[in-house]
Amino acid sequence: MNNRVVALLCACLAGSAFAESPFPYRDRGLWGYRDSRGAWVVTPSFLDARPFREGFAAVETVVMDRLHPESSGKKWGYLGENGVLAVEAKYDEVKHFSEGLACVRIQKRWGFIDGKGNEILKPSLDDLWSFHEGRALAYAGGVFGWLAPDGSWAVKPQFEGGGNFSGGAAPAKKDGQWGYIDGSGRFAVKPAYQKAREYSSGYAAVKTREGWTLIDRNGAVSGGGTYSRVSDVRDRAFAASKDGSWALVRVGGTALTPFQYSDISWAGEGLWLVKKNGLWGYLDGDGRVVVEIGFDRAYDFSGGRARVKLESTQLTGYIDPSGKWVIPPVYEKAEEISPEVLRLKDRDSWKILGPHGVIQP
Repeated sequence: MNNRVVALLCACLAGSAFAESPFPYRDRGLWGYRDSRGAWVVTPSFLDARPFREGFAAVETVVMDRLHPESSGKKWGYLGENGVLAVEAKYDEVKHFSEGLACVRIQKRWGFIDGKGNEILKPSLDDLWSFHEGRALAYAGGVFGWLAPDGSWAVKPQFEGGGNFSGGAAPAKKDGQWGYIDGSGRFAVKPAYQKAREYSSGYAAVKTREGWTLIDRNGAVSGGGTYSRVSDVRDRAFAASKDGSWALVRVGGTALTPFQYSDISWAGEGLWLVKKNGLWGYLDGDGRVVVEIGFDRAYDFSGGRARVKLESTQLTGYIDPSGKWVIPPVYEKAEEISPEVLRLKDRDSWKILGPHGVIQP
């Protein structure tokens, strides 16, 4: 790796919004955490380790308890930002922290804890999802409800299905049909749909007998028609499929592109990732091609850059939202270890690179 390439890489990575967060890294079969300079901040000692979220990282270790053998075995806990175990490793499964709380499981029962390890709700539920807008979807006794942060029922279990809150509403299923409830459990949009997804940018995708469309907060149809498939709304646009082909459509139904793509998905940075004739490129929110469709493979943006693979050379690099190369396409393989650290393979070997330069394995 020459000095010019290293300088370009470091300049790109240094611009990441999360440029100093430790990242999990495996060494000789065990996981620890390194900072963006490559220094070990947590010595490898865990069976598994996940990225930090809200100041905590889930880690798996082996616990031996002679007094309580049933508590022995592989268990999960949480590290704090200081690298010290903040929540005792005693859980069979855990989820990341969300809104200051985390779902944890002991045997077959779920509850949730705070950042100090206090069990706000002792594991007692059949299933539990992370908090969104102060509500957590929960499954108990064959029905769904939503919990409040203090562990009480904000919406008592009574529904056949449910989803996360977004914009003050959540999909809920009653008597075989889906609608949307408010934070108190009252239907804001009456159940009338075969399927329903969470609201995104003020609109939700719902399925009727005719197909998929969009509705607004009041339940008014906003998709301009029905489609075989639709994406979530981003910046008042959504991807829609008819007869196996995709187009970008404005909320209200105006097609921004012809139905000519084999795939469209939100890529971040205001762009949509599209596939046509086997090659990939990017559109802006008005359906204009801003990064030419010519890559063998392309991915979502993260930290202001996207990984792409050239068709001609089969080599990989990274571009910015304008299509400019920020990391030249000279690598056989590339992967993101964290938002600010990359693992790159040239002809000689794998290299790890952070915002401050090459990190030694």
